[in-house]
Amino acid sequence: MGEFDRLSDDRRQLNQTTPDANGLWYRYIKWKGEDKIREEITTTTETREALSGEHG
Repeated sequence: MGEFDRLSDDRRQLNQTTPDANGLWYRYIKWKGEDKIREEITTTTETREALSGEHG
């Protein structure tokens, strides 16, 4: 079995045995509240400028 086939099998097995992360994330957002989540992921102006390469 080639490396690609082995990795594909591993991925399929992981998908079958691991809960869907998207479902967990959406339940967390609903529980926490979308506005609170936005507060938690807000970045500073300096961080946004550094990530975008733009300077205001």
